[in-house]
Amino acid sequence: MSTRLNLGCGNNRLGGFINVDKSPLCAPDLVLDIDGPLHGPWPWEPNSIDEIVAHHILEHIQCFEWVTKSIYRVLKVGGTVDIRVPHPRSDTFLGDPTHVRPIMPGTLQMCSRKANAKYRAEGWPNTPLAEQWDVDLELRSISYRLEEKWRAMVEAKEISMEEAQAAIGQFNNVCVEIHMVWEKAS
Repeated sequence: MSTRLNLGCGNNRLGGFINVDKSPLCAPDLVLDIDGPLHGPWPWEPNSIDEIVAHHILEHIQCFEWVTKSIYRVLKVGGTVDIRVPHPRSDTFLGDPTHVRPIMPGTLQMCSRKANAKYRAEGWPNTPLAEQWDVDLELRSISYRLEEKWRAMVEAKEISMEEAQAAIGQFNNVCVEIHMVWEKAS
C-alpha cells in the first residue's frame, strides 16, 4: 500500500492521502507545522512516502532548505512531488502577505545533482543546492496555467503559445500558476 501526503492541505483535503496542515481549523488528518527544525523532524520514516502533493504551500515556507531536505528524506526513490505555486508576476502571488519566496522551475532545478554537474561543466554561477543540501530531486515536468484572458487568446489562435511564453517573462498577470513535478532520483 502506498503512502501519500497532501502537505498544507488547507480546505483541499484529498482522498487516499494523509492531509497535513498546521491549522486545526481545516480539520487535517494531521496537524503539523512542516516549516523548519524548530517544529521537529517530520514523523514519517525515511524512504516511506510514494507521493507528495504540495499545492500552494512552498511559497509560504520560511525554511526552504529544511523542507526540501525533509521531502527528500521521506520520499521513496522514484517518488514524486506534485507542486503548484502562484507565478511570482501574478497578483495572486504579489497580493498575499504570507508569501515569502517565489518558487520557479530554476529554483527546483538547483536540487538536481545532474543539473549541478551541468552548472559546473558549463561554468554557470547557479547554486548547486543538491550538493550543498545532499539531495537529488529531478524536475520532471513544468506547465503554466495562463490567466483567462491570455488562455482565450491562445485558444482563439490570436497569439501562439510561444508568444504567451514570451509574455510570461515580460508582463504581470499572464500566468496564474506554475505546475511542476519533482522526482527523487537517488
